[in-house]
Amino acid sequence: MEEVAVGQFEELTKGQIEGLSSVSEDFDGNLFFATSEGFIYALNHSGFEKCAETGGQPFCILHDTSNTLFIADLAQQAIYSYSDEDSVQELIKSYEGRPYLGPNSMAFHESSNSLYFTDSGPLGETSLASPRGSVYVADVESGNIKPVILDSLAHPAGIAMNSDGKCIYVAETYRNRIIKICTSSNGSYHSSVFYQFSGRLGPTAMCISDSNLLYVAQYEFSSLSPKGKISVINSSGVLVKFFSTPISEITSMSFSRMKNNILYITGAGKCYKVAIPGP
Repeated sequence: MEEVAVGQFEELTKGQIEGLSSVSEDFDGNLFFATSEGFIYALNHSGFEKCAETGGQPFCILHDTSNTLFIADLAQQAIYSYSDEDSVQELIKSYEGRPYLGPNSMAFHESSNSLYFTDSGPLGETSLASPRGSVYVADVESGNIKPVILDSLAHPAGIAMNSDGKCIYVAETYRNRIIKICTSSNGSYHSSVFYQFSGRLGPTAMCISDSNLLYVAQYEFSSLSPKGKISVINSSGVLVKFFSTPISEITSMSFSRMKNNILYITGAGKCYKVAIPGP
């Protein structure tokens, strides 16, 4: 398949913040950044402002529609919430009394007020030899948590939900594939292989466009490939296009809420934005 052209990659932080791991745009268009040093920064008219701290290693951040920021922290093995009113609050710490390996990525379902998240631990904690990764869903209001897939995945990383919330996609990095999870009429979850990759280490970050296309970052160590690769898959599981990125060790990816053709990418401690041609 031929590579498609995208816009110019613009580095947003340009060395002003070190160790970037994730970026999230709130519903007012403000950008927030997480770093491996445990800090959350907001970008405003005067520059970058440190607004929160977890004391661990926040790996993924995500806003809900009320602009509450959820923070998945690998080192603290927990998920926090942050808002201007409540500061940083611990939201999710364990399931049935046992600690998590380390939450990796999150997806929010607005109508049910539910937070889906993958639990992988750091890279290598779960693997082909020890596939102990999981996917959970938490009711944000009640705090109830239940497993979607329990103790059986080889580094579950990125997670994304389609526009109607009926299907969830999970990147299983070490098996180099995407898992599709659907809910039956009785509320039970059913999973299957949606797409199988080959070649690079495996998929990590994911997001879905307004046209319901799944964008998947295919992670590779920079020593093996200086450039990254993002593949685009339609709802039928067909690869429709791909493009290259300046970084191969991609950790997060999300579309702008204000301009739906702008894609944010983090990796190698940096953050880029790029315009994606439609559809």
